[in-house]
Amino acid sequence: DGLYSPWKPGEGDKHSLLSTFRLTEFGFRCTALIYANFTNKVVATPYCILLDEMEQTLVVVIRGSVTLEDLVTDMQWSSIELNRVGERVGFDGRGKYAHRGMLTNSKWIYNDIHRQEIVSYILRDDKNNPYRDY
Repeated sequence: DGLYSPWKPGEGDKHSLLSTFRLTEFGFRCTALIYANFTNKVVATPYCILLDEMEQTLVVVIRGSVTLEDLVTDMQWSSIELNRVGERVGFDGRGKYAHRGMLTNSKWIYNDIHRQEIVSYILRDDKNNPYRDY
């Protein structure tokens, strides 16, 4: 289903993470690919999660428009208020708006990240976890 995860939680965490696909060849010597999802549908956009050790952060990278499915998403340009999304994820969305198609895809990515549980595992509160403060 288009998933790629070179890092498996619990496999010696730090050593397993360091042996993942590093982005050194692209000029990012302190960045590792943690997870990628290549699913491409009207409500699903390919994305990946990177771990940047230099900046001590996780980065979610979302692929831009390329396919016919992406065009359908782009055509859903009407705006939608973010109040319900804000209530769910913890911000005040009243009076704030988003592109309907992009919001739909963002919700899919958000839900997929939670389903995979990779981010919560990497950021888990464990004194032996070197990434817990990212």
